[in-house]
Amino acid sequence: MRLDEILTELAAASDVDAPNLDDDGGAQLVLDDETLISVEPMPKVDGFAFHAVVAPVPAGDRGIVFAELLHANSLGLGTAGASLALNPEMDDIVLSRVLYHSGMSVEQFEASFEAFTGALRYWRKRAEDGHLGQGDWHDEDDFSSPEIGNAETSVPPGQYFRG
Repeated sequence: MRLDEILTELAAASDVDAPNLDDDGGAQLVLDDETLISVEPMPKVDGFAFHAVVAPVPAGDRGIVFAELLHANSLGLGTAGASLALNPEMDDIVLSRVLYHSGMSVEQFEASFEAFTGALRYWRKRAEDGHLGQGDWHDEDDFSSPEIGNAETSVPPGQYFRG
């Protein structure tokens, strides 16, 4: 399914209006007052991407911060298959995930979005708690922790559409 078809079907199932698409066919999903998740089409790879700001790069040893992000990115173990990166223009840490939508169902989109929001909340919490760049993240901390991938923190996408 195409992105616009997936978003329309999710909106109908959630009894809300589908989000308005921008000129490029993307949409902004509002997670909370401070969090926008961009869903952007990527026609060159027959897919689309989720993209959101995690936090500003913390002060201190940037090398430790970036080593932690690289470790989390390894095989997607600390990111639910997404990637943590630096937006050098804003000096922010961002989380992105590319999905290939050939044959993707609404259920697969929803599961991917929920995993993405779980990872986003996890890394935001680490940043807010001052743990980002402390060098204390390990593989075993990843998504077996209660902050990730459960109904309390994962977000069904249809709930956050804004027309």
